[in-house]
Amino acid sequence: GLDCQSLQEDSFLIPSEKRSYKKKRKRAGINEQKWSSKEEILFLEALHKFKKEERGFYRRVAQYIKTRTAEQVKSHFQKFAERQNKSSDFDNFLQKMKYFRLKA
Repeated sequence: GLDCQSLQEDSFLIPSEKRSYKKKRKRAGINEQKWSSKEEILFLEALHKFKKEERGFYRRVAQYIKTRTAEQVKSHFQKFAERQNKSSDFDNFLQKMKYFRLKA
């Protein structure tokens, strides 16, 4: 006969349905809101500290910030790079950041 106990409850669902009913697990200490100014400063400091070409760049930046995941950092970095490509004042901005870092 058919052993119903061995069947998993979601074994008849297609993969997209399996994902849709599972709740996203909230990780302790991970911020899912808009980036705070403290996180932005830590992000900029991490950009100076770590090389983009190095393996594990996003993970390292996330560990430096502490309240963001590598996935969040990657997304933020991509948006940040897009904004910088549009801005001609990026070098000026970096100089200001260096100034503020020396003052802190």
